[in-house]
Amino acid sequence: MRALRSIALVATTLFLLIGCGRNKSDSTANSNKVRVGYIGITCEAPIFTAVEKGFFKEEGLDVSLVKCEWANYKD
Repeated sequence: MRALRSIALVATTLFLLIGCGRNKSDSTANSNKVRVGYIGITCEAPIFTAVEKGFFKEEGLDVSLVKCEWANYKD
């Protein structure tokens, strides 16, 4: 029983170390691109203000605004 517990502990430790040591050099891993959908109503003004003033860029986000159709989202 003690040997089984030791093997499980070693295996778990190895899996954790292997998972933590992954190389994140892939372009998708470092990508901070975000698409923000808008429908063109006044409550969305803060989104446009944040883009214009560069608030998203300050946080390391590359935001693109995508116009959506209201008919697809209304009740």
